[in-house]
Amino acid sequence: CLEHSDRAAEALTILRDRARIEPRDAKVLLRLGQMLRRQKKADEAIVFIDQALLLDDQDPSTHLEMGMTLIDLARMHEAEAPLRTAVRLARDWHTARLSLAVLLARLRRWDEAEPLFRQLRKKQPFNLQVLGNLAQVLLEQKRFGEVCELVEPELEKAPDDVGLRMALLNAHQGVRRSSEAVEMARAWTEDQPDSAPAWGALARALSGLHDPEADAAAARLLEIEPESAATFETMGLVAMGLGRYPEALDWFDKGLTLAPEAQSLRVNRAFALQEIGSPEGESLTALQKVVEAEPESPAARMNLALTLLRVGKFQRGWTEYEARDSAVRGQSALVLSQPRAAPRPDLSGAVVSVRCEQGMGDTIQFLRYVPRIAADCREVLLCIQDSLAWMAFGLAPNLRVFGYRDPLPHADHSIALLSLPGWYGTDADSIPCKVPYLRPDPDRIRYWRARLGSEGFRIGITWHTNPLHGNVRRWIPLSLLAQLSVLPGVRLISLQKHHGLDQIEALHPSQRVEVLGAEFDEGPNAFADTAAVIENLDLVISIDTSTAHLAGALGRPVWTMLPFNSDWRWLLDREDSPWYPSLRLFRQTTPGDWETVATALQQRLEKVLSGDSPVIWPTTETAGTW
Repeated sequence: CLEHSDRAAEALTILRDRARIEPRDAKVLLRLGQMLRRQKKADEAIVFIDQALLLDDQDPSTHLEMGMTLIDLARMHEAEAPLRTAVRLARDWHTARLSLAVLLARLRRWDEAEPLFRQLRKKQPFNLQVLGNLAQVLLEQKRFGEVCELVEPELEKAPDDVGLRMALLNAHQGVRRSSEAVEMARAWTEDQPDSAPAWGALARALSGLHDPEADAAAARLLEIEPESAATFETMGLVAMGLGRYPEALDWFDKGLTLAPEAQSLRVNRAFALQEIGSPEGESLTALQKVVEAEPESPAARMNLALTLLRVGKFQRGWTEYEARDSAVRGQSALVLSQPRAAPRPDLSGAVVSVRCEQGMGDTIQFLRYVPRIAADCREVLLCIQDSLAWMAFGLAPNLRVFGYRDPLPHADHSIALLSLPGWYGTDADSIPCKVPYLRPDPDRIRYWRARLGSEGFRIGITWHTNPLHGNVRRWIPLSLLAQLSVLPGVRLISLQKHHGLDQIEALHPSQRVEVLGAEFDEGPNAFADTAAVIENLDLVISIDTSTAHLAGALGRPVWTMLPFNSDWRWLLDREDSPWYPSLRLFRQTTPGDWETVATALQQRLEKVLSGDSPVIWPTTETAGTW
């Protein structure tokens, strides 16, 4: 009664006195341990619970409490045994089974957690806690369609359940149905105009699309719930989504004053620091602290990995990068049927399945490892995006190529494509960089050679990406790039297929950009025509997108324009790339400053046209010329 009356200190004193009077009463020791754990004193609680177990090891409540206390102490793997004992001693005890299922989910053992949740759901079909946990397990496995089928009918019965709404929103965003996610969040705000979670969901969904309307939704959230760490975190996420990183940092700092142990706030703060300035300084330190505090956090480890790789600390970077299978979302995210073997096993005589993942640029960049692993094993089963399958044929004689939906034969080992650098201990000096390792169809090359003609200095350009991919800061206005067309003899040829083409019509009459027509890359094979066109160009100038990777993999000259805080693979303060010998980098010196980049491009191109510089110039004294 005292504890329930907010007089916990008095309650604790009474229990301590009772434990001293009756030191061999297991129930008293258990009650004392329970109360200490509720008061966030798990390290002291475990002593009394352990004593209770020594006196009575047949009480399922004591085993359950031991498991929960070990979880509070972040000793997750140790917690499994007492929770399983509690389930064994009380087979129909819902709380024990649910606690075990939640633990297995936190340990990312989905194949064990899922059936437990489904069994619990059969017995208690209206238990929203079980339903929400099951939905989360499916989300973690990227089974977004199943989440929608599971949650949508139940949400009609429980429209006020925040967890179910968030699960459905995450499922929509997982399959990149961002517009549906926005509409669902907007409908939620209309149903519940004073709901802070609803406005927070809308603000985050809009910021994911970099929509300025996110500010208005965030402002409404702040009005409803002005002194909340969750509100401050959402405000920061919106600021980041709209490219205002210093402002985002301020919001995350405010959130941490209210919730100093909140890991998501710490992760996001470190990410904002990373976007603002030097990742070698405060950002790296902040991320390392986050991972030390919560080593099971995939998002924290993923961000730490990207920072480590960016500063060239490859060995630890590849290790931490393995967390991406839980951190990366979307249909191309990684789901392996079996974990990667570490360290690399003896592959001689083995069949190894390799699964491509994430974006097309990632696949293009890391296909270079397929010949290497093929040389080490009997056969490679490569599972690749259907539209990129043409790139893989010819990489190795003992390679079989499968689409994402194709059933795979048995393999002795499975690995994700982007895990191969870590498997081989890749550092900046051992990157396989022999180019070209991709080769276009010769017939297409001849066709486009005739179409393009040989007149002028032919430059293929890309300036835009799919807005749904969230790469807004990588875009450069076409008008800045198109000014290169006024240089004598220069022909600018658009390599864009869909997005950003409307900017061509808005160009000044003096600026000319050629388009390749509706037939360009119209077939099912992505980049098949792009690759053939690139083979017939003198130069490619591209933002950080798949086209830059393709040109580099083909060994063709490519100048890549990077935002101020660029992707990890381009490292820091370099104008070349160890991944692609034929690539040179043009970096923003301040966030959003594409004018300086465009000026540097023009100055270098003028030197190339006058014969004062090769198209790929040496970046070291020992480097050769292109």
